[in-house]
Amino acid sequence: MLARAREILTELSEAEQIAVINAHPRIGERPDTVSAASFKEQGYEDDTTPPEVFLRLATLNDEYEAKFGFRFVVFVNRRSKEAIVPILESRLRGTRDEERRTALREILAIAEDRQLAFQRVDLERHHSPVTDDLVARAQAGDQTAFRDLYRQHAGRVYALCLRLTGDAYAAEERTQDVFVRLWGKLRLFRGDSAFSSWLHRLAVNVVMNEHRTTGRRERRVATTENPEALERHVGGGHSSEGLSIDLERAIAELPDGAREVFVLYDVEGYGHGEIASLTGIAEGTSKAQLFRARRLLREKLER
Repeated sequence: MLARAREILTELSEAEQIAVINAHPRIGERPDTVSAASFKEQGYEDDTTPPEVFLRLATLNDEYEAKFGFRFVVFVNRRSKEAIVPILESRLRGTRDEERRTALREILAIAEDRQLAFQRVDLERHHSPVTDDLVARAQAGDQTAFRDLYRQHAGRVYALCLRLTGDAYAAEERTQDVFVRLWGKLRLFRGDSAFSSWLHRLAVNVVMNEHRTTGRRERRVATTENPEALERHVGGGHSSEGLSIDLERAIAELPDGAREVFVLYDVEGYGHGEIASLTGIAEGTSKAQLFRARRLLREKLER
């Protein structure tokens, strides 16, 4: 996703790039003016910054915004406020275009740092003793443990299948196919990655294999008026990972080929080479379908 963000940022207009920069909290604001997440990220938990440093940062921030027309961004990474002052003073001597590019690079660095933190949390969660025990028991043939794994992961698998097929009935069928396949392949899971990641790739392969072997594409789309149909919650399953109902609906309404490539590339993070291998199309076709999907989505969401 970060690779896609870097690509997309270069395609944005200057005004749009500045809007991205200005969405980031200002570095050096008083602790009581920032969100809880920024409070922690900027190292305010044990902050002992003298008042005069905050005053200097406030002055420099105002000078920076007056000169460049956007906020100052720096990859904090637990730097002290005293250390940020000379960075800000140095960057005030640059040109507007140079600083805009620097600010965007800093935002991507911050995003990468956060993504790594989320991945660590995800690995810790999915490598928990409870999950590991369920997988081990299911691998030994314990059907109760396998049923518990199904309850934990079926909602997320269904959401992925629905995005790829655009059809609620087909998504139900593919979800069942995934777990039938899982029962036979579970012994191959070695714990080198999170179980959820391994199951995710298995689900993508099942859906893509179905398309290749049948040589057909489902034509129905999930345009229901009931938002809950966009993700079925099985046994308290997970939500649809932050995508809005409007976007989910717009994705479901894309033509089959465009939808598949968009979901695999922009949502799931596969490269064009991987998509070509999964779907049996050329890389150039994958790129063309992605361009088409983005154009159609933009048109739908701007209505």
